Amino acid sequence: MKRIALFGALLISAFAFSWGYRLHYEIARTGIPLLEEKMGKGFTAYADIIARISDLPDRWKTSDPGESPNHYMDYEEFLARPKVSPDSDFEDIKKAYGTGFLKDNGTVVWAIESYAGLLKQAFEKKDYIRIAVYSAVLAHYIGDLHQPLHATRNYDGQLTGNKGIHSRFEATMINLYWKRGDGVEAEPEDIGYGNIRKFAIGIVEESLAAVERILDADDMARGEDPLFSADKYYKILWDELRELTYDRFSKAAKRYADLIYTIYLAGGKPALEYKELPDLSEHTQVDKPKLLSSPRSTYYERKNDKLFAYMIGSALVFVCMILLLKKM
Repeated sequence: MKRIALFGALLISAFAFSWGYRLHYEIARTGIPLLEEKMGKGFTAYADIIARISDLPDRWKTSDPGESPNHYMDYEEFLARPKVSPDSDFEDIKKAYGTGFLKDNGTVVWAIESYAGLLKQAFEKKDYIRIAVYSAVLAHYIGDLHQPLHATRNYDGQLTGNKGIHSRFEATMINLYWKRGDGVEAEPEDIGYGNIRKFAIGIVEESLAAVERILDADDMARGEDPLFSADKYYKILWDELRELTYDRFSKAAKRYADLIYTIYLAGGKPALEYKELPDLSEHTQVDKPKLLSSPRSTYYERKNDKLFAYMIGSALVFVCMILLLKKM
């Protein structure tokens, strides 16, 4: 049974991306209800819709080569080359570091700031489709910011003998042991629309400080079980990182609510009412910030993206199945 459980987790992980679909969904689904008193049911009624499309940025990666850097920031690299302050305007950052450096070391902070601007415009126009889409995108990026391995150049433990820890921590471990908690009880705060970059940088710094704890837990678990079994390696990893994981999740949900509330205020606090939306999982087009990405993109080309994902996922699952059968 334990091998079957591990196989199931690997199967899910084959289709998972950053924090996996599961935690991105949970962050949005937990954060949005916190906004009901301040923004009304006209927004929070979209909670499930927003949560279900919170994996949009991962889908974009297959068609937009400039999307991947929007999911991380290798903060040590910026600190090692202090040409300008890390919370500078994107044009100043781009001029100081160059496109190549940013592709390698990430743009998530400025992606959040840019999508905040687009969401503000959507609130001003009461454009419900774009409100839902941009809220979903921001849930994803805020989730990535709170994943410690998205804040370091040692993102996969490749520099410290922990190769593969990225997916072991954020996908397989989560799929094996994560359970929804009691939710988050907190009142959203206005962080100040002009402070969004600093807000995001603060989260990056906090995440970077947690990296060592993940690597230490991996060292401990591998020392006991170098074969990565579900009942030993992953159990030890989860026991060591359960508190950290729930803490990062809770903070992500609360800060996501803070961010959306701040943008809503900047967008004029419109009175929102629930309207039926088309299926947002197919082919609606939305504007995207330029950064390193294409300025406009079909945001959820399911037909092509799903085929690609299934091809890659099926190959990974087949390899995992062969390896597991050999051990049985």
